[in-house]
Amino acid sequence: MFKQPELKRAVFVAVFAMGLSLTGCSSGLDGTYSDQMGIVEYQFKSNGTARMSTMGTVMELKYKVDGDELHLEMMGGVSQIFRIEGDGEALVGPMGMTLSRQSD
Repeated sequence: MFKQPELKRAVFVAVFAMGLSLTGCSSGLDGTYSDQMGIVEYQFKSNGTARMSTMGTVMELKYKVDGDELHLEMMGGVSQIFRIEGDGEALVGPMGMTLSRQSD
């Protein structure tokens, strides 16, 4: 069984990896998205930047939209690709992680 610090680290690493890479401009993703449990939250801006918040850690990211794909650029040059669904109402990432648009 996981000890609390190990679980927290594992969740952070998984979420961090999911939010990874995207550079360039965006279209249609202005707003806030979060997972069902509220562990991670992304705030997307129309200028191609995003802010990821998880467990007290905040990271600034760059992103771009290419068709129905959202590309997030994270630290270390790692990229994550999310599928945009339902006219931007949901983002589906690695391991089936789903982020839903929140009311702003």
